[in-house]
Amino acid sequence: MKKALIMAAVILTVFISSMIVTSLVINTESQDMTVQMPSATLPVLYTVLNDEKVNISHGYTMDMEGNYLRGCITPIDENRTVRVFIDTFGTVVSGIGYEVRTMDMSRLIEDQPLEEYTKQGTQIIGDIHIKDLINPETEYMLIVKLSISDNNPSETITAKYYIRFIETEDLGLASKFGFVKDFSAKTFDREAAVELKKYMESNSEGDNSSFGYVNIHSNFRQLTWGDLSPSVCSEKQMKLLDADRTNACIELDYRVAVREHEYYIKEFFRIREGNERMHLMEYERTMDQVTDHEADTLLINDKLIHGIISSPIEYKENDEGNIFCFIQGNKLYSYNSSNNNIARVFSFWDENNDDVRTRFDEHGIKVLTMDEQGNLTFLVYGYMNRGSHEGEEGIALYFYDSVLNTTEEQLFIPYTKSYVLLKHDIEALSYINYRGIFYLYLDGSVYQISLEDKTYKILVSELDELRFVSSKDNSVIAWQPETNLYNYNTLRIMNLDRNEPVDIGSSSLEVLIPLGYMGHDFVYGKVMSTDIATDETGATLLPMHSICILSSTGELLKEYREPGYYVIDAEFVDNIINLKRVYPDETGRLREAEDDQIISNVETVGYKNRYRYVITDEMETTYQTEIFKARSKEAPRITTPAGVLFEGDRSLLLNGEDNISRYYVYAKGEVDSIVTREADAVKRAESIFGNVVDKKCAYIWQAGNRKEKTRIEEISEERLADETTNTRMICVDEMLKKAGVYKDTDSLMSQGSILGILRESISDRTVLDLTGCSLRSVLYYVSVGSPVLAVVDNLDTVLIIGYDSKNTVIYDPREGTIKKMGLNDSTAWFEANGNSFISYTVSSE
Repeated sequence: MKKALIMAAVILTVFISSMIVTSLVINTESQDMTVQMPSATLPVLYTVLNDEKVNISHGYTMDMEGNYLRGCITPIDENRTVRVFIDTFGTVVSGIGYEVRTMDMSRLIEDQPLEEYTKQGTQIIGDIHIKDLINPETEYMLIVKLSISDNNPSETITAKYYIRFIETEDLGLASKFGFVKDFSAKTFDREAAVELKKYMESNSEGDNSSFGYVNIHSNFRQLTWGDLSPSVCSEKQMKLLDADRTNACIELDYRVAVREHEYYIKEFFRIREGNERMHLMEYERTMDQVTDHEADTLLINDKLIHGIISSPIEYKENDEGNIFCFIQGNKLYSYNSSNNNIARVFSFWDENNDDVRTRFDEHGIKVLTMDEQGNLTFLVYGYMNRGSHEGEEGIALYFYDSVLNTTEEQLFIPYTKSYVLLKHDIEALSYINYRGIFYLYLDGSVYQISLEDKTYKILVSELDELRFVSSKDNSVIAWQPETNLYNYNTLRIMNLDRNEPVDIGSSSLEVLIPLGYMGHDFVYGKVMSTDIATDETGATLLPMHSICILSSTGELLKEYREPGYYVIDAEFVDNIINLKRVYPDETGRLREAEDDQIISNVETVGYKNRYRYVITDEMETTYQTEIFKARSKEAPRITTPAGVLFEGDRSLLLNGEDNISRYYVYAKGEVDSIVTREADAVKRAESIFGNVVDKKCAYIWQAGNRKEKTRIEEISEERLADETTNTRMICVDEMLKKAGVYKDTDSLMSQGSILGILRESISDRTVLDLTGCSLRSVLYYVSVGSPVLAVVDNLDTVLIIGYDSKNTVIYDPREGTIKKMGLNDSTAWFEANGNSFISYTVSSE
């Protein structure tokens, strides 16, 4: 018995010892196979304007398509000097150079080393003298190139900083910067802030229930932070987003502290300089709590505290409800109530990496899948602040293992355009099905990517925003498989989990238009081919006689049809489809009618963990998530996953082409929308005081840069239309001559529409169909020297060639005269004729 006990003790000792050794070996191997994200290394660069350090730039380690990196604007004077301020954060910069290119990046103007700069500790200040090879009032791209060796010359990398600049006259930036800084500072001093009341437009449009969003219509209490008493705890970063002689759009980014929390603050100002004082045309301020990493402030009384935020967080949970993940402030968290653990799954910022580089917010996170164990597949897309892809732009696909508490990169797709464009495409479609196929919409193509062997194929290409739609969760998509309008009698829908496209057909007499999704129900419109019309300018009209709603199984749920009315557009807001309608008048011309609505009965997905708002007197509206499952009463454990090391390169380069003409509407430094119809872009930009550019970053339309009055003097001959020369011929002839093109208009008019003739004849400008735009918006083209053709009574045409504060100047070939017409009268006249306008941009030379 004694021997048996001794033997058992020996066996037990050997077993325990072997387990300890095995555990040590496994842990050692695990440590060898994982690593924490490296710290940021790239310097940041500012431009100096009026002794202000503004327009922070972050370096790219890959060549970017600068025409898509619109960013801030740096005005320079006739001395053509750009002063740069570089904060190296201790990184060794062994050389500095610069390039100057046209905004479309097609022409290199200069490529020089920078010789004049001084170093002061970790800071470098230098003056870049640009040669007399640029044109005033024309935007260019300056690319500053830093050679970074970090004491190791054999591993030198080049970081490139893209700066949009323009040589222009004094824009009064000193007073504009002063106004913005003074306004912002006074909001923290209620007594001094009384002076700000004259700038505000407080009314019922202001939402005074939350400090998360404050605008020019908010009340005085909201503007001055209520009872929060915040203190500024960081430098205020100033960005000049756009500026002209009168207007400026400026943003301030900084942080404030309120008791134990910090908040990100963004202030946007649109100001207009008057004769006596500045006018505040638009003001917005957002406030977002910095997610804490202290257990006692992140989870309180079984509630995840999100605090004051400017927009709802994104979140997911597993079926059981015991694991809840959420994205806040570009950080991804996962809370497991079963083990009372909070994992900070992904963040470029942490307590040990806290500066302007790690807080740079031009990237997004999107969770694609979540299983019952809490394993996540997610995207990080945009600019990579630090880590193995620091300084690159792209899409990184990660897998988070909740058991091992590790993240592993599965795929990296480089992207050479801007984050704001990438964000638009990621939101349009990014989805992984259960077979491990990753679907991605990028630059007009839908890619089907196998995560197993890192290969891809293009499912469909040459899509524009009018021919492709997806559901909110991206699991089902629909598109028009043909690019010819008259072949649109088929739509293709595809459930990405089933991976089998299904066609919806109609007779050859009908055209089908994809409109969108309500839940998983597909909404599309029907147009009779005989109703498709081309107006007098050559623009195509698509009046839909029916709107159909199809279930995910192909069952027709509803068909909307109202005799005597056509639908020309559909807007999706929550569970309501708002239908924009028209009706034909006695002459057959389509006139605007009242909107109609379709209310959907799609059920919202219910969550076990309840995301809700709470209102208090002091903090006003704050947000929190009530955790579903019971937990330990102890404070949760907060962990940061390690990254899994892997061999080789997991990059995948997508080689699709984008040949569709697209127009980008910019406002407040962001892309508001991307459209393929120029008139839609101009109308949207006018409504939000934005700008429109094309793929080359050439201006299509600008909100503020318009002269008070002008007259196109080159058009002065008063020709009278007769039996042989109609008004269209005269107007087209004058437009061609103004563009420097001389052709036989008589023969051209017999060969096509006005739009077609102008587009074929003018090569150095973009000819624009502006049908539906307001008279006020098309006067921009007159301001830059381009006449505007308008279709009026009995399909005749006139040219708008000037304006002042009270009148438009119109060349009317019907009368053979150049005359003035009051703005109100001409506005009503053109509206009665459908606002049918054509013009063109300024020369690209």
